[in-house]
Amino acid sequence: VGAFAVAAAIGFEFAVVAIAKQSVVVEVGFEVDAAAVAAVAAGGAAARNVFFAAEGHAAVAAVAGLHEYLGFINKHDNKTPEKDNISELRRYELPERRPRLLKRLALILLTLVIVAAAALYVLYFRRTPLPAAAPHARVVPAISTIPGIAACWVETGKTFSRFSFGSTAGSVLVRDPAGDLLIDTGNSSHFDDEIRGFPFGTWLKLKSLAGELKPESPLPQLLRQIGEDPAKLRWAILSHVHLDHSGGLMDLPPLPVLLTREELQFANDPSVQARGYVIAAHVQKFPSVAAPTLQFNPVPYETFDESADLYKDGSVVVVPLRGHTPGSVGIFVNLSPERRMFYVGDAVDDERGFEERVGKSMILLDSDNAGKVADQIVGRLNDLHEKVPGLAIIPAHGRSAYKKFFPGGPQSCVSNQYTR
Repeated sequence: VGAFAVAAAIGFEFAVVAIAKQSVVVEVGFEVDAAAVAAVAAGGAAARNVFFAAEGHAAVAAVAGLHEYLGFINKHDNKTPEKDNISELRRYELPERRPRLLKRLALILLTLVIVAAAALYVLYFRRTPLPAAAPHARVVPAISTIPGIAACWVETGKTFSRFSFGSTAGSVLVRDPAGDLLIDTGNSSHFDDEIRGFPFGTWLKLKSLAGELKPESPLPQLLRQIGEDPAKLRWAILSHVHLDHSGGLMDLPPLPVLLTREELQFANDPSVQARGYVIAAHVQKFPSVAAPTLQFNPVPYETFDESADLYKDGSVVVVPLRGHTPGSVGIFVNLSPERRMFYVGDAVDDERGFEERVGKSMILLDSDNAGKVADQIVGRLNDLHEKVPGLAIIPAHGRSAYKKFFPGGPQSCVSNQYTR
C-alpha cells in the first residue's frame, strides 16, 4: 500500500477527538519529514513511521500539491480551507478595525452627552427674565426671641444632591412650646400606587418629575430620628396641595391641616385631579371646602398686604402667594430677629428665581395654575430679597437654600441659640 509509505514520509497522524451521537470526528494533520523523503524514494520504510513496516513498492517519484485535508470530507467540523483563510484574514484585520470602532463609539457617546447637556439647558437652566415688581412699601415686623423655638429640616427625597441645582422634598418642622407645626410633608411612601391608574402620558410625567423625590424612608420614621413624636404634632400646613407636598399626610396619624378656601376648592376640582397634580386620596385628609382652616387678615407683613399669625406671637406668620395654585402660601419662621426663614413652596424653583428674577424652568412651566400671577409673585420675592437680604428665602425644592440655613444638613435643627 504505497499510500501509507507516503503517509510515513509526510508524518500522517490520525486522532479521534470526539465521539457523540454515534458519530466519530477525526482530526487529521500532517508533517513533512524531510529525512524520510529519501527513504520513500528508495522504497524503504521511513524512520519516523511507527505504525507500519517497510513496503517494497515502487518509489514515489514526487509528492506535489498535497493539500492539508487530502480530500477528506468532514461533516462534523465547519473548518474548511476557505473559511480558515477568511478567519486568518479577519484575525489580521481586527486590530486595524478596533481603533476605528472605538472612535465611532466615542463619537456617539460625545454626541449623546452634548444632546443631553443641551436638553438640560433648554428644559431647566434657561429661564425667562421677568419684569420687576411694582413698588411696594415694606412693613417691618416686630420680632422677639422666644425661648424654645427651633426649626428642623426633614428631607424625605432628593436628586442630584451633589450639584448646586440638586432638588429636595420633605418638611420643615417648627418646634414651639405651644405645639409643633409641620410645613409640607413631601411625597407619600405609596407614591407608585397612587399614580398607577393615570393615563400613560400623565403617569410618565409624574414618575419622572415628582417620582424622583419619592421618600427614602416614611416621614414618621424620619421625624422620630430627630426626636419628634408624629402623634403629638399640633398642625400641618401645606404651601399648596400638589401631591409632592401633601403625600406625607398618608403616612402620618390624623392631624389638622391648615388650608385656605381657595386651595380646598382647587384640590376638589376633578379636572385638577385628572391631571395628576392632586391625588384624590390626599384630599380625604384635608378639611372640607365649607370649613377652611386658614384665613388671612388685612394686616400687612413685610411686603404683603395680608397675613395670619399662627401662634399670635410673631414666631410663625403666613402670607398668600397665589399663582402656582390659587391658595399657595408662604410661611415666615422667625427664630430671632437675626435668624429668619421664609418658606415659599413652589413659588420659585430655586434660589435663581428670586435672586435673578426669572420664571420657572420650561419643564415645570405648566405646573403653574395661573402663569402671569405666578410671575408677579416671583417679582415680589425678588423685591423682598433686595430689601431684606438677611432673610433666608427657601424654595420647597431648592436644596442649596436648605443647606445654607441648616448647616447640619438634613435631619438637623437650628434655633435662636444653637444648631444641631
